[in-house]
Amino acid sequence: MAFTLSDRFGEMMSLRDALTRLMEESIVREPFAARRHIPLDVYETPDNLEIIAALPGVSSGDLDVVATSDTVTIKARVPSEAEQTESREWTWYVHEIPHGEFTRTIDLPVEVNPQQARATFQDGLLKLELPKVEEARQHRLQIQTGGEQRGQTISVGQAPEASQARPRGRRQQTGETG
Repeated sequence: MAFTLSDRFGEMMSLRDALTRLMEESIVREPFAARRHIPLDVYETPDNLEIIAALPGVSSGDLDVVATSDTVTIKARVPSEAEQTESREWTWYVHEIPHGEFTRTIDLPVEVNPQQARATFQDGLLKLELPKVEEARQHRLQIQTGGEQRGQTISVGQAPEASQARPRGRRQQTGETG
């Protein structure tokens, strides 16, 4: 049997495809639960940094929160029906609900006072209220210009606001639409 160059090239391509497929399939993939993250909302009010974490299936006894001046770590455990001893005799058809331990650490955008932090947990939502340290809060300063005084709100590290009457950003929104 004689081979031509085109036959050998075709064989090489299929060998390459086979090796690529072998490599892709041999890489150990993380289970779904290991890839799960804790979804968050993080926002800043004039006095606090607030975090809301969605933790469905978690009880307050399986929840741990540690706050420092610049980070928050949330650890949660979701139990599984498969952990019960009698579940060994069950026939499982689908077992997709994430379970196990989940951890998320957040680097905070402002420094907070963790000793005065408050946490509430209700209906699978964890809400953290982290008071900002005094240096991170807005302060009203009196600015003198040519003999007149006027009040102006400025934040540490930010430019002063151009006008107090004009809403600017989230902090001054009234909630009205129009």
